[in-house]
Amino acid sequence: MSLSKSIGIIVLSYFICFAITDVAGAILVTIVPGPGSQTFSGHSGYGSIALYYVVWLVAGCFGGAFFASNSLNKTKGNERIQRSPMIIVAIGLLLSAALILIFYSIGEMGVPDLSYSSNYYVLGHRYLTYTFFTSFLAVAFLLLKPGKQVNRGKRG
Repeated sequence: MSLSKSIGIIVLSYFICFAITDVAGAILVTIVPGPGSQTFSGHSGYGSIALYYVVWLVAGCFGGAFFASNSLNKTKGNERIQRSPMIIVAIGLLLSAALILIFYSIGEMGVPDLSYSSNYYVLGHRYLTYTFFTSFLAVAFLLLKPGKQVNRGKRG
């Protein structure tokens, strides 16, 4: 498998994993009660802002794990990437930085919003977006870090 085809597969894997985890996180954030909301008995404090950070942290961890394992699995034919899987993390880092810059410059992250504290979606809330991408890349790095034995599927 050529290097350019492998990089294309990694980029496609990145965007698929990102899109799936972003949609799943957005659905979960929609279901989770908002900060200051009330319980069924009328007591306040049911939801918290920390809960949203946990949702996006976990979504980023799952996304990073799927991205790392899927990219490594789909590029088994490229010996260069199998020997140095940090290429996958580097591509993920570049794509994440590009997405953050795009959404910061033309998306919701760059637009001052008076109700900024009530926007708990990634690519809308600046700090939750950083939390998501940091956990996404950290898990991918931990799974593909240098010195870790990569299972190439050979038994013997």
